[in-house]
Amino acid sequence: MLVGAVQSVLVLLLTAIVVGGECVTRRPGAAAAVVTCLVYLGAGLLSAGLALPIGMTGLSGDPLLPYLLTGAAGLVVSGVLVLVLRRRVRTWIGLLDSGAAARGGGGGMKRPGPAQPAIGGSPPHAVRVENLSVAVPHPRSRYRAATPVLDEVSFTAPRGHVTALVGTNGAGKTTLLRTLTGALRPASGSIDVLGSAVGPPEDACPPGVAVVPDAPVLPEEWTAREVIALHRRLGDPFDPRGFTAMLRARGIGRRTMIGSLSTGQSTHFSLAHALATDPQLLVLDEPLARLDPLARTELIDRLRERIAADDARSVLLSTHDLDGMDRFVDRLVVLHEGRTVLEGDVHELLEGHLVVTCRGEAETLIGVDDAVGLPPGTALREPGLVELVSVTLASVSGRTDPEDRS
Repeated sequence: MLVGAVQSVLVLLLTAIVVGGECVTRRPGAAAAVVTCLVYLGAGLLSAGLALPIGMTGLSGDPLLPYLLTGAAGLVVSGVLVLVLRRRVRTWIGLLDSGAAARGGGGGMKRPGPAQPAIGGSPPHAVRVENLSVAVPHPRSRYRAATPVLDEVSFTAPRGHVTALVGTNGAGKTTLLRTLTGALRPASGSIDVLGSAVGPPEDACPPGVAVVPDAPVLPEEWTAREVIALHRRLGDPFDPRGFTAMLRARGIGRRTMIGSLSTGQSTHFSLAHALATDPQLLVLDEPLARLDPLARTELIDRLRERIAADDARSVLLSTHDLDGMDRFVDRLVVLHEGRTVLEGDVHELLEGHLVVTCRGEAETLIGVDDAVGLPPGTALREPGLVELVSVTLASVSGRTDPEDRS
């Protein structure tokens, strides 16, 4: 009996260690923690139940050795069951957490709140930001002062257009997108997305918005099957056939775990997930940085065809690389150190500006109307999209070396 008691203690200890590890690494809610405990406790009891009949057969002879052997066998069976169930339990935790978040129970994936009807029909803009300021809390201490990231940013993203947020690293592009989707609380200003006001994190995005973040947010153990199960649980509009077809075109199977995907495949998974919801507004955070040139061209063509098929669909993307984007981007918003330094329709900006080089000095950007009365020897030329952005950023950052632009 002593060996049996030791076995039971060891099984319970193993269960407690694994459950504690799951709770720390996955940080589940109460329901998920209960499910985890029940699963691992059931695995331990099952292993003890398998070992007990074998151990009882040795009571007539020498019970010590059989109990030792069956105790070890029980622990081995328990360990194997724990390893087998580990991935499945993590999936259950993710589903429970996502479901709780959708009901307003915490962080994770948020279910969109009810849409606020727009006055006078649909607004002409997909996103409108006015005097937005955001300060990000200190990453290690909530008692330290927050860091200002955005300072009175204003811009408009029209419906049926592709609007690009451009700027150097640290300009505030990702912070701006996170604030637009309700993940960060603005310090001041107003945000309107598809006719609905977006404010603190409690106010989720309105229906019709899909976000592809700069890094995967779904659990690495998930596959396409878990994603489909999640949307069925939430009852959201979702096209599972289109989702799996897009994944199949990239060589991603329904049972392939997200954690095993390459960087490019992970981006395609996130894009397929977003497009399967048929969003009116698609928000992309640096989507092209993780794709090869061919995949970038295919993605641009697909998004452009999608917008052409329905002029109510819009795209808002952040990027620092505009190579090959001339035929894709309709509207440009250039950020520098948390401020808007240039905004407007791409064609109007290109037609309304000239690049000026005067006696070997740094290139500057001027309006066409300001080109009258320049000194002799001044060279003028029409900028391309990349040059328009690079010269603007070089001017506002005080750089003097033309080769040092980004």
